[in-house]
Amino acid sequence: MFVHLWPVRAPGDDRFSKVHSPLHHMLTAPVSKSQEKGQTKNSRGPKPPSAGNIWENKYTPVVAYLTSVDDLRENDYVIHPAHLSSTEEKEHEASWRKLKKQSVEDGWIDTKIENLEEGDLLANPITKGNISAGRSILAIDCEMCTVEGGEAALTRISIVNWDRKVVMDELVKPSTPIIDYLTPYSGITKDKLASTTTTLNDIQQRLLTLIKPQTILVGQSLNSDLDALKLTHPFIIDTAILYPHPRGPPLKSSLKWLSKRYLNREIQKGHGSTGHNSIEDARVCIDLVRLKCEKGPDWGSQDAERESIFKRLSRVPKPGRVSKAHDAHDGKTGAIIDHGKPEKNFGHMATYSIGCSTDDDVVAGIRRAVLGDESGSYIPGGGVDFTSPARLVERQPPPAKGLRHDDNANSKCRRAVAIHAFKRRRPARAADQNRARLPPSLFPADRIHRHGRSEGTGENADDAGDF
Repeated sequence: MFVHLWPVRAPGDDRFSKVHSPLHHMLTAPVSKSQEKGQTKNSRGPKPPSAGNIWENKYTPVVAYLTSVDDLRENDYVIHPAHLSSTEEKEHEASWRKLKKQSVEDGWIDTKIENLEEGDLLANPITKGNISAGRSILAIDCEMCTVEGGEAALTRISIVNWDRKVVMDELVKPSTPIIDYLTPYSGITKDKLASTTTTLNDIQQRLLTLIKPQTILVGQSLNSDLDALKLTHPFIIDTAILYPHPRGPPLKSSLKWLSKRYLNREIQKGHGSTGHNSIEDARVCIDLVRLKCEKGPDWGSQDAERESIFKRLSRVPKPGRVSKAHDAHDGKTGAIIDHGKPEKNFGHMATYSIGCSTDDDVVAGIRRAVLGDESGSYIPGGGVDFTSPARLVERQPPPAKGLRHDDNANSKCRRAVAIHAFKRRRPARAADQNRARLPPSLFPADRIHRHGRSEGTGENADDAGDF
């Protein structure tokens, strides 16, 4: 019955038998139905951004794009102590880093910043209205090799500043014997490193001098570069996060794809043969951040390429009400319920956002969204016009053991959705009387889709992910 009430075809890739994010597909819609000029349905490679004719630039300072500590954790960054406010947090993080061999004893260093306030600048005529906000902005790109033990080790570091000028470009000699130079990707060969005497420790000491509290580090999947440098810093802008993958996380677009799509620039032409140019990659990262500052937060986001269903609903007037142009308050409302902070992703355009920590919270959140708060403190009485699909994630077995369903949690959610849908179509008394007669199989068992993290390509792209 569910397939007739809400038919859904999740996007996928027949070539590799992959299913893309169904949630992203259900909660967004293309800005325009027309095909891009000069593109065909089966065309390959990244298309130019399609924001339509209504796009308006929104000048935004670079500090607005600093990656939050939650996003840093989610993207496997080692957290700088300045992000930790309490002694307990610092001790816990120190124990974790020691366990993961990311401590000072393992050769790691933290930039010399005691707290986040050290990075603040007093407002003055020079910094006010400047997109760099008076900050020192450095883009880093590193090349690595594989050493004995299978670990990645630094072989080259390139740094460019906000003006795209090279600040550092050094070859580095690993302390452990190299077993694979990864030349097709890094461009590094045995001959190139033969006369190199610079060590990782030398680079670290130079970075401690170069990186100040007001410095922002920029890069593509910068966590990999910082791991190779064994360095932590609190102020990060990751272009892989700044420009979300068109199919949503945990996928990430490659730098090559982002460069072609947003800068109309071909890079990494030596991929698979002579390797990448780390200076070129670092400059692309700077240019992508500059473009984001000039265009605004929604440029290159899911909202620019596809329109949120919540935004589209807000333009639809409620029955009996004439909507004013661009007045979301007169339009229909929507709510998203999900684990964590749903307003950061698919629900950033939702009228109401309900974060949950357990599956029981999800069920309660659905009830709250559909019925509203009794006091009207957050969601008005009567609820919202649209409630997003909600995920139940507790007690999922390890992938190796296959997929099972949480019958108890799923049945509670199906019951809650069925009851609320039933009540919106009948008077409240009738709904209560018929509650027990609702068929338990009104909706089929939820299908759980697993997909791994991949730094793959974007839509219609054929290049490999970043190395």
